[in-house]
Amino acid sequence: MALMACESVFITGAVTLSAYVLVGDHGRPILNSTALLWRSLLIAFVCQLCLYYADVYEFGITTDRRELLARILKALGGSLIILAAL
Repeated sequence: MALMACESVFITGAVTLSAYVLVGDHGRPILNSTALLWRSLLIAFVCQLCLYYADVYEFGITTDRRELLARILKALGGSLIILAAL
């Protein structure tokens, strides 16, 4: 649970930081709105859900780095498809 909570904070922070880099100072009202927070939390939830279903959190699989990388890329692709549909 602690791992997923930390990942949620990191993903939400990365989304917020990337929005700030893309929009810059001109979009400060957009960055201060709560809509950005809810969207970044949705992105974090979808990413973590896809990582969970790709069995990235299984400790026995993490010994093989190639298998772990393949599972992470599958989860990333799945989350991108879901977020594009949303």
